[in-house]
Amino acid sequence: FSENFIENFLGKEWMKSQGWKGGGYSSWFFPSLAQIFFGIMMEAREHLRETSGCPEGGGELLKAQENMCEIWTQISMLPEIPIDREAPLTEEILRDPCHPVTTLLLRLYSFECFLYGSLNKALRFGDLSKVQSLGPYAHAMDTIVWSAGYNREKIKEEDLKEVDLYRGCCMTEAQIQKYRDAIPKGREIQLFGH
Repeated sequence: FSENFIENFLGKEWMKSQGWKGGGYSSWFFPSLAQIFFGIMMEAREHLRETSGCPEGGGELLKAQENMCEIWTQISMLPEIPIDREAPLTEEILRDPCHPVTTLLLRLYSFECFLYGSLNKALRFGDLSKVQSLGPYAHAMDTIVWSAGYNREKIKEEDLKEVDLYRGCCMTEAQIQKYRDAIPKGREIQLFGH
């Protein structure tokens, strides 16, 4: 994402309230792990409210929201994350592909849950209502992805010939084979739809 895109998505006033002074990424703030998970839990509550079918304000919905937040709290407190969860993350942490925080944030995106869909939809359609909940996670992910792209070596096509990559959607081997069978003979699946 460009700085302008982030500015438009998050809003200049919110960015300034979080410590941004302008002038590119070098002066940009980084959220804490606590801010990221607080936002994810806000979004989880909203997602349950919109999709559960439970009456709003009812005990079932509140209990489901509490349970969901407890799960996200447990994930945020994993013992292999050796940092102060209240301290802002650093550029050094987010640019290190092997750091436990980076791998956790990437793993969260791969979970089969509301998170990746909500984030993708908010970014695709510029949904500013998601700024408070998903903004910190989106910014951390942007830094991780940008750094990975900037620092990677050239990928050779032959390195990818035997790679099978499936989004975490719990498909059976028969379902996967159905996709394989749908590929016209002599054609290869292109990366990223290109």
